[in-house]
Amino acid sequence: MALNVYLYFDGDCKQAIDFYADVFDVADEDKRIMTYKDAPDFEGNPEDADRVIHSEIKINDMKILMSDVAKGTNLKHGNNFALLFNSKDESQIRNAYSRLADGGKVHLPLQESFFTALYANLTDKFGTSWQLTLEK
Repeated sequence: MALNVYLYFDGDCKQAIDFYADVFDVADEDKRIMTYKDAPDFEGNPEDADRVIHSEIKINDMKILMSDVAKGTNLKHGNNFALLFNSKDESQIRNAYSRLADGGKVHLPLQESFFTALYANLTDKFGTSWQLTLEK
């Protein structure tokens, strides 16, 4: 049994996948992308053909699933969830923080915390909320 995160985008899912894969050093074999036109028997809106119908990347032991919504869908990014990236590797946390903050909004900068060695809270340029923690 598994519980996975599924993120929705409005036409920029491929860019988000490439960005997250780069930030977290995801190998090509741990990244899968299918567009609407690649789906069996696709008969939808031709404007959706190059949008991502399903994708997944594996970051350490976590799988994140993503797709674009169909054109015309009223997608609103919410603030009721965040992805938590936890690592024992300080350079990995610092790199992720730097990359995710670029073009995004930092709510709490990377700093020492009473509950973990380093902690940050930010929203990336795609509107996804992140918490980063370095294990003590």
